[in-house]
Formats: sequence, C-alpha cells, structure tokens
Amino acid sequence: MARRRRRPRRLPTLIVLGLVFMAVASRQLDAPRQRAAAVVLPGNPEVRADATSASWFCPGGTAVPQGIANVTVNIANVGSAPSSVTLTTAPTSGAPVSAHYTVAASSRLDINLATLGAAPFVSASVETDGGEIVVEQSVNGSLGADIAPCATSASQHWSIATASTARDDAFLVFLYNPFPEAAVADIAVSDTPLSASGVAVAARKPGGLQGISVPARSLIVSNLGDSVRRQDELAITVSTRTGRLIAGRVQAYNAEQRRGLLAGPGVPATSSLWVFPANLVSASSVEVLHLYNPDPDNESVVEVSSVLDSGLVEPQVLTVPAGGHLVVNVNDAKRIPPDIPHTLLVRRFGGVPLIAERVLARPGDALIGSVGLVRGAKTWTMSTVGGLPGAQLALVNLSTSASATVTITSLAGGVASPVGSVTLKPGRRIVFSNPALTAATASAVKVVSNTPIAVERVVNGPTGPLTLAPAVPIVASP
Repeated sequence: MARRRRRPRRLPTLIVLGLVFMAVASRQLDAPRQRAAAVVLPGNPEVRADATSASWFCPGGTAVPQGIANVTVNIANVGSAPSSVTLTTAPTSGAPVSAHYTVAASSRLDINLATLGAAPFVSASVETDGGEIVVEQSVNGSLGADIAPCATSASQHWSIATASTARDDAFLVFLYNPFPEAAVADIAVSDTPLSASGVAVAARKPGGLQGISVPARSLIVSNLGDSVRRQDELAITVSTRTGRLIAGRVQAYNAEQRRGLLAGPGVPATSSLWVFPANLVSASSVEVLHLYNPDPDNESVVEVSSVLDSGLVEPQVLTVPAGGHLVVNVNDAKRIPPDIPHTLLVRRFGGVPLIAERVLARPGDALIGSVGLVRGAKTWTMSTVGGLPGAQLALVNLSTSASATVTITSLAGGVASPVGSVTLKPGRRIVFSNPALTAATASAVKVVSNTPIAVERVVNGPTGPLTLAPAVPIVASP
C-alpha cells in the first residue's frame, strides 16, 4: 500500500500558499545524494538578463517528412537591442550544420530543423551574444504537438518522471553531447510505480541501457522499449560516467484511450517545491501527478496541495521510496470538486527533494503535460504563443500580502504591443485570454509583475487544451 503520513492540520488556503512560496523565494534546490558534482542546477531554464553570452540546448525531435515529432527551434528576442545567434545541429545522420542569424529586438525567429538537413533525429544548440533571448522547441506529429523551453545548462544527471513503453506507445531517450569531449551514459529505470494498491520496486539498470557511448558533438537516440517492454508508467534517470549531456525525450502515446506527444529536456535537478498553475478536474479530463525520487538511498515525503479558485481542499502527504515513483490520479482521489480550476503545489515535507510532472488527458483524445515551476519571478517570457489560437496564460500571485499588478506584452516584428493588464489579489490565480495575445503569427510574450508570480501557458483547441508549457523567468545573474 502507498504510505501516507498523518494528515497535517488544515491551514487557510492563502497561508498554505504563502508558506509554500517562502521556499520559492529562497530557492533551495537540492541535488540527489548520488550526484558527484557539488553544483546545483535550476530545475527550470532561465534567461540571465545581464549575461554577455548564453547557450541553449534543444534535445530536438525528428526532421523528416511525416516524422513522429518534427522539431522547430523558436528563438525570441524580448529585449530592446538586436542579438546575434548561432544555431548548430547534431543530426543522427548527415553532417552538422551551423547557421548564423540576427534576431531583431521584439521579434521571433522560427527555424524548422528539417530545412537545415533531413535526419531521422536531430538536436540543436543556440549560442547568443547576450541580451534577453529565450529559446524553445516545438514539435508536431500525427499524434499531437508539444512546446518546451530548451535547456540552459548541461548536467551529469537528468530525470524524467513520465514515460511509457506500453503497447502502441514509444519512448525515445535523446542523449545530446554538444561538447568536444565524449561522454558515457547509464540509464536507470523505475518501472513499477507506487500506487494506492501497488508495491514500490527500486530502480533497476537494464543491461542494454548501460555504458552508452555518446561521441563529441553528437546525438544518440535510445528506444527505451527495446530494453523495458510494455510498461504503462515509467520514470528514468540518465547519469554520465564521464562528460556531460543534455538528456531529453520524445514520448508518443498511441493507444485508443491515450493519444498525445510529450517532448523536451529532462530535469537536471530535484527540487523541494513544484508549482503547476493550470489544472482542472472534470468528467471529460483526467489530472495525473507523477512524482519521482531518483535518490537510490533515501525516501521523499511530500505534501500535495490544491489551491482552488473557489473553496478549500485538504492537502495530502505522500511518501515516495528511494529510487521509486508514485502516480497520483487526482480524479480517482475525488478530493477536488469537478470543474473548479486550481493551482497544484508539491512541497517537500520530509526526506529528500524529488521530481514532479503533471499530465492532463482527455480519454480518447489529447494527452498533454509538463514539468512544474520551481521558483517565482517578477518577469517571465515565452517565445511561442503568437499564432496559436486559443492560447492562454495561467498567472498565480505568490504573495500572501501584496496584490500583483501584471502587464502582458506581445512582441512581434520589432514592435512591443501591450495586450492587457490584470491585478491579482494575494495568493490568487487568473487565466488571461485576449485575441491580441495570439494575433501576430511570429510573436513572443513578456509578462512583468511588481511581485513574484508563476506563469504557465495553455494552448487550447476546439475540445480542450492541446499543450501545456511553463514560461521562462528572466532573472539577474547571482
């Protein structure tokens, strides 16, 4: 049975939110004990506004006609001066290509990687000469679409909390080495989730996933289903023996009741806090939380709180064993009333920090998901919003005492156009929607607040959300 600690005394919603986001402000991100490196990396990418240069790493997707996840790199300049960028590809076949571009202020550049050379799979890096540049990747295929910020650092450890090798599904691990030194990687798999009626099994290391050689400036793609067959729920950790990598995924769901596409970087660090601004439980959608503890020696105890737009709900305290993962079907728990939007918070209650990812699914239709946010910020940006009809922004005020005055600006064709301003009461959430937000096809978005907030984008289709993606904070260098 899944172990649940004694339920804590209920605090008012805004106090709970404030206590949780005190952790955001301090930003204490701890690495699992198995990590050799002392450097702790942020769980989310960041734009360093005052940096003189920056590197972005996109794990990528496919670059062939009718590919399962054809990838486009989206580069936005949300600053006030033009910036020079260099994009370099790493295809699994054919020669790498480097291309140089100038991205004007308040504009976006979209590069379909197939136009630089067809390949079964391709990754890319983007080097900038500074400025407020944000880089994301968007993928499209017959099963769906996904958007994700590219990584801003390499690591010796990457974790992915949501994976499946079930019949008709495919999970591809992208191991991208953009550096001049070779790397050797191992993949550990947690393939028996802990659930209300299940027993946790420690992570294992299948022989075919050990000692994977990744040459300098190359991409290796491993089909997890070749080594771990027909598992509905998985979590993995990629660790390097030598060198550093960017590890990512393409997850294709193709079952009758579960169809969708998830693609983007893994997570390079565990965190004591994960925030998901856009959530909804309803008769036609299922909300699932994936909790993964990659630490092989220590358990993680977390409190899961749902801050409803209307009403209150008791938090849950759950234990995730060492090397294990927990799949929480929020609908099954019947704790959250249907059709009430809410912010989902995962906070470490004891033990070690962990990885959290949330998936929303409409049975027989789309499945979407994203990792959570690990911090608040006053300024956020997204390269990919314009041209996506139905795009919305979920905004959460992280202060329990001050209202947040938030302005949203669309940036396209060298012009910064205000599209709206909202005021959020302390601890409250709002979903911002405005046709002007998506009117310009190649536009980016910048969100500025007087107090720290969290921002997530939701792209809606005719029957519901099509994709979720966190925004990227703009911060000063430490």
